[in-house]
Amino acid sequence: MTTHGIASPRAAILERLDHFTSGWALGTPLSLFESSATLSSSAHGEHHGAAAVADVLALDWPDGHAVHIESTNHYVGIDGDRAVLGAYLYGRVTPANTAPLLFGALLVGELATSDSGWLFTRLQLTVNWLDGNHALVARWNPPRPRRFWDVGDNAPHLVNELDSPWARLPGAKVAGTAKDKVAEVFMRYIWAMDQADFGQMRDTLAEDIAGAFPPIGDLKGRHEVMGQLKDFRQAWPWMQHFCVPLRIDIEGDHAQMLLGRVIAQRPTTAEGAPLYGAHYRIELRRQNLRWQIFWFEYVEGWITTPPDA
Repeated sequence: MTTHGIASPRAAILERLDHFTSGWALGTPLSLFESSATLSSSAHGEHHGAAAVADVLALDWPDGHAVHIESTNHYVGIDGDRAVLGAYLYGRVTPANTAPLLFGALLVGELATSDSGWLFTRLQLTVNWLDGNHALVARWNPPRPRRFWDVGDNAPHLVNELDSPWARLPGAKVAGTAKDKVAEVFMRYIWAMDQADFGQMRDTLAEDIAGAFPPIGDLKGRHEVMGQLKDFRQAWPWMQHFCVPLRIDIEGDHAQMLLGRVIAQRPTTAEGAPLYGAHYRIELRRQNLRWQIFWFEYVEGWITTPPDA
């Protein structure tokens, strides 16, 4: 384990995330939480105290189930001795003799520094969707089925305008390298798209943005892009785009980025290599110290390696 103080804050916090996903998948008690930490989970409810949080997560998987959980769409923000982490999670639960289960979730973590490194003070875990054998997580509070709102539905667990990582610690600075800061713009955009927070999306897009947005078509101008995406998003409230930066190039105030879209149902080839169901070609410009997307191209089709620019 890389010790706190040697790794950069971003690397140390993403290492905490890796320990969380691997520990959760293995059903082992997690020692990643401050003593008074809280868990707010759409699946598990509200839990207070490090021991209670670790215990409830350790009970999720019956013996004999193989569980694998991956994270994408990372954002790390730092404000002094506090930090915020945003990530998408997808997991596969594979029992020995019955059908498997896939799930998608959003994670928003608040952390503080300690003698033991970065520890979670608050963890918000929102399960977006389930696909497959729901009986494997019978103890969870299930997410809303894939449909529109209906009378009697519970309030959403995550309200992006209040709960996104950018809202939870609004004074935070993007942690990491210049490339991480470019990638953050897209992560903020796609999080806003999936959570229908078009106020958050606005600052990620240049006024003159243009590009290809299948299946909608070619669009031009922030007003048209946001308007069409807003209407498109309404039909899929469970939408979740798992994305991984494949290449980022920066030259002065211009940046180019290629990202792969991970399909949770098929994230790798038969040989175990990363597989992407589509990719994005993004161009950004920096004005007044702020990066914004001015060219956006979504390219459908399976790829295993970054395409040529």
